[in-house]
Amino acid sequence: MTGPAVSPPGGTTPSDPPPGSPAGLPATTRVRSWRRVLMVAAIVGLLGALVAGVGAYLPTNRYQATATTVPCRRVVCIPVLKASAVIDALKAKGHPCEQERDHHWKCELMVGTLTFETTIEEVEGLISDVSVLVVRPPDEEPTEAVMDYLLWLAALPYTADEALTEEINDWVVDRIEADEDAEAEIGGYNYYVVTSNPGSIRLRVIGALR
Repeated sequence: MTGPAVSPPGGTTPSDPPPGSPAGLPATTRVRSWRRVLMVAAIVGLLGALVAGVGAYLPTNRYQATATTVPCRRVVCIPVLKASAVIDALKAKGHPCEQERDHHWKCELMVGTLTFETTIEEVEGLISDVSVLVVRPPDEEPTEAVMDYLLWLAALPYTADEALTEEINDWVVDRIEADEDAEAEIGGYNYYVVTSNPGSIRLRVIGALR
């Protein structure tokens, strides 16, 4: 999955308001609004590029087509993709990351009125549990950039499996549009979506117990 192209939407300079901005906003407000959109789009673009490159690390086409989990102690993990690679990519795009305890990382970024909080549990260097909490004003709908961020995380185990990627993307979008809490087991992982807290969406992906 690749991120959205970053180009001024409807205007020729960053000071032009994005489509749908209320008329008559002060110029400084329009600039802040556009910069916020640009920053989120840039973040999603980098993460999309990271995910698109994961396939290059998988050893064979057969492995890519069949393996979406790998055993790691008592659970399963995402094959090949190192937790450190995801953490480094988040750091590179401005997320302060800290290791809160052994094998548990939290990366957080605030962009305007949006907060992205990503947590990663690693086992033997691989990812066994990953979640993202997106907080926004309760009266705002999730933006395209927010959805791209959520879908990037949801598809981490399946970057080489188009069918599973499409299945989990459809499931996540349907749950968020329905504004309902839900859980499902897909491709060896337990998925949880929580939308019941106003102004927030939490998505969690956990490797199933062996």
